[in-house]
Amino acid sequence: MVTVSSVILLSLAIFEVIDAQSDDIVWTRPECREMMESCELLYGLPGPPGPMGSKGVTGQPGTRGPRGEKGFPGEPGDPPKGGGGYPIKGEKGGRGEPGPKGSKGFKGNAGDPGSLGETGSLGPPGLQGDLGQKGTTGLQGEDGDPGVNKLNWKQCLFKPDINTPRGELAHCTFQKERIDTSLHVTYQGDTLLGLCEGCCKAWYFTFDNLTCTDPGSSNAVFSALQLARNSGKNTLPDYMHGTISGYCSSIPRGSVRVGLSMDDCPGYPGDQRNISSVIQPNSRIIIQEVPAPQV
Repeated sequence: MVTVSSVILLSLAIFEVIDAQSDDIVWTRPECREMMESCELLYGLPGPPGPMGSKGVTGQPGTRGPRGEKGFPGEPGDPPKGGGGYPIKGEKGGRGEPGPKGSKGFKGNAGDPGSLGETGSLGPPGLQGDLGQKGTTGLQGEDGDPGVNKLNWKQCLFKPDINTPRGELAHCTFQKERIDTSLHVTYQGDTLLGLCEGCCKAWYFTFDNLTCTDPGSSNAVFSALQLARNSGKNTLPDYMHGTISGYCSSIPRGSVRVGLSMDDCPGYPGDQRNISSVIQPNSRIIIQEVPAPQV
């Protein structure tokens, strides 16, 4: 095994040979590298690079050199397309990019008003809008007039004369409490009154001896009933119940005389026949104050 002292002696011998021949041999770069690698085998691998040295001082700028001579002129270029002399109009350039938006101009003077256009046709119905918001509660209104808060009515019973040919059969006095209400009047009882052969009888109500005008008279008509005959046995019933009813408005408040009357129809004979009635129950007039009708 080669010792370190042997390597050192061998290296000194090689350097002496190289130094003795340095005057005669021209060393090239590859030969120097090869020699260095051989020496590295003898001495071992090189150590790590040392730290970088400090930056040197910047040198003084050199003096400006003299100006060079003018060069030779270049060769002339190719003539323009189409021949001819100068100047020649070139091809149209491409469209440039749009410029920035300009500033707002001044407001112009108002124009003359135009003429009225024609009326357009009716468009289709629009869509139903959304439900609006709930409105605020309004102010409390004034108290209204007190309504009919109780039933105001009256009934009058009587026994009419079944042989009365015409005129008032009975009447009933009623106390009306309000001015804006109506009266509902009803007759219930015998209708075999003032009968005759081939006659016509009209029954009607009166209010303070006047017939109703709002909305109209309340009446019933019995005509051409052949209720009595000149000869032969009377086949009519001894008693016939009937009802006559109606409403009347625009009657003043206070005491009202309600009557039930009967008369001959215009254009009919009035020859009365007396009829005896076996049964004669009570007849009645019923009066009731009710609210006014709807408009």
